[in-house]
Amino acid sequence: MASEIDGLSNWTGMSTVTQTTDFGSWVNLHAENQQSILLGGDAEATVESSFTYNPSPKGNVFGITDLALLRTRTADLRSWQEHAAVHHMLQDLMCLVFGKPCLAGIVSVKREDDQPYAADDDDRRLWREVYEPTFGRSATWIEPLDRAKANPLFRLADVERRALEEWINNWALWSRPTWIAVTTMFQRGTTIESHLLQIGVALEALGYALWTAAGGLGRTPQYLELLELVTDSVYVEHPRIYAGQPVEAWRNGFNAAFKGTKHADNPLPTAMAARDFAAQGMNLIRAWLGTKLGVHDATLAAGFDRRG
Repeated sequence: MASEIDGLSNWTGMSTVTQTTDFGSWVNLHAENQQSILLGGDAEATVESSFTYNPSPKGNVFGITDLALLRTRTADLRSWQEHAAVHHMLQDLMCLVFGKPCLAGIVSVKREDDQPYAADDDDRRLWREVYEPTFGRSATWIEPLDRAKANPLFRLADVERRALEEWINNWALWSRPTWIAVTTMFQRGTTIESHLLQIGVALEALGYALWTAAGGLGRTPQYLELLELVTDSVYVEHPRIYAGQPVEAWRNGFNAAFKGTKHADNPLPTAMAARDFAAQGMNLIRAWLGTKLGVHDATLAAGFDRRG
């Protein structure tokens, strides 16, 4: 299965285009496919370059379209949903890395048992085009990521590959909290309180996933205990996460705001408090993912300093 995910080229550093110029006298654009990057996992997730060039100008503009495609391959037949889950996780990863909605769409699929090329020595493979409008999350009002302006919280070079593989392979455990959190980026016109509620639920799901991964023995922890599991698993402390407070104080404040939004018998937080806690909760999830993938805390702190 192959998909196009916004931000993947920026995050991996993969681009087919290089350019040279002579102080405005001439410019040379060179497009060449790059060596693929293996992300790993059971589905052998791979980032591969692709470019298209139309020699006819569009108006007065000559251009090259530079893409990075995510491909998954398995030796044995796997369900559509199993392949798609990996692509969905990488879309979530891009959204959390850039802190912005990143569009994704399926491009093509291939099976080895229905190839039209019969010769054993023929390396050609037919990838069949796919149209599935609900494959990844999208919204008509979202613009593609601007490579020149987008600053990721961390890059592929900062990640431990074994940690990335483990995260991809355990999509059934880790995809739920990130899916809930990232969905808020694709919503428009929702209230601040609704945003806080959804981030609070995402943190609850993340805490539960951490508890499950640790063995999940005994009673299910209460919300504040689940929140503590999340903060304990994040090694970076930054004002964009905890607003300069001690971690315990921030947890108590977030819990009170979340309960106040959720339960009618609790005082409703102010609109500004709800906005701030929702943003900080999202950054906590972003920091957790970086930590989970083996990114150094200094790298994460520098990423938050850039306000990516």
